[in-house]
Amino acid sequence: MVFKACKNGRFYALKTFLGEEHAANAEMQRRLFRHEAELLTRIDHPRIPKCREIFTHAHHEYMVQEYIKGEPLSSLLLRGYVFSEQEIIRLLIQLLEILCCLHDQRIVHRDLRLGNLLLSDGQLYLIDFGLARKFPLHCADVLPEPIPRNASPAYLALRREISPVSDIFGTALVAIDLMGNWFGEEPPDTLREYPVSTEFRAFLRKLLKPDHGFSTAAAALEYLRNLSALEY
Repeated sequence: MVFKACKNGRFYALKTFLGEEHAANAEMQRRLFRHEAELLTRIDHPRIPKCREIFTHAHHEYMVQEYIKGEPLSSLLLRGYVFSEQEIIRLLIQLLEILCCLHDQRIVHRDLRLGNLLLSDGQLYLIDFGLARKFPLHCADVLPEPIPRNASPAYLALRREISPVSDIFGTALVAIDLMGNWFGEEPPDTLREYPVSTEFRAFLRKLLKPDHGFSTAAAALEYLRNLSALEY
């Protein structure tokens, strides 16, 4: 749960773990919360809100982060906004720039989705590092992970790898979700039917199949920048 808090005239995002003290998974949730806070104290990127403080009050744990006055991409879609192919490409370039920084620090986010991407004055911000992990994973770093019931194959594939592959795959899902308002009730069944340029479709396919496409976010970023310069 996240609240907007104010101290000395400055706003912060106050994230808290409010699990029941005696719930069966309380300790697991507490470990995941602490792990997220520890990761965020190490990350230094202008479009990832910094963790400023961690504290405990009345048996609840809190994390103080920079407050970003932005709107989740998911909310923009719900309000009916239709992203053009050019806008999607610009957003993906920003996302891949963030991922390059994370992967250079051996961190994978593993939860890329529209609700975790904020847009503020044209700048994209990445939030919610609850599923983020360091790689390569060592036995001492293993943390329990709750898997929701009826998890979709896409969900499982996105979180299967504790490596940059999971974020590369997740970037493709973000792009496809951004096209959600292009259609009526149901989107096309295959990527081939999406009304995008041939070059952008090829890019998305390379994201979805990293074994035969991009092995790093840097390679995907270079490809997309070249495509953007060529087409737009």
